[in-house]
Amino acid sequence: MVQNTIEQDVAAFFSRENELFFNENDFQMHLALYLRQTAHYDDVDIEYFIPKQELDGYVWNNNVYIDIVVRSGDEYVPIELKYCTRSVKQNITRFGELRAKRLKSLRIKLPRISVPTNSGRMCIAWNSF
Repeated sequence: MVQNTIEQDVAAFFSRENELFFNENDFQMHLALYLRQTAHYDDVDIEYFIPKQELDGYVWNNNVYIDIVVRSGDEYVPIELKYCTRSVKQNITRFGELRAKRLKSLRIKLPRISVPTNSGRMCIAWNSF
């Protein structure tokens, strides 16, 4: 099952990744690129768009964007990233230049890659896969 492979790949990503992520987009892009580079999947998309009219029982007045969707054959797995943030004090070098000594960074927990139970909106979106 592709979900087991994703769980293993996400764990491997965190075990090798020592870079700070500065925002959700930074985290999302690094993880998506890593998943794509594993060559375990046919496609990895970010900000996967689902029009609200495609979702039965969806009563909110906005479309749904899923952080990452991975496809392997005819199996799709949505990944919604959940994480905590904290301040860090350390020298950060980006593109070979010292950038900051204090900033807000992401403290990452393993992203949720199963059907969330706390969000009706996302449950409806998950059920469309």
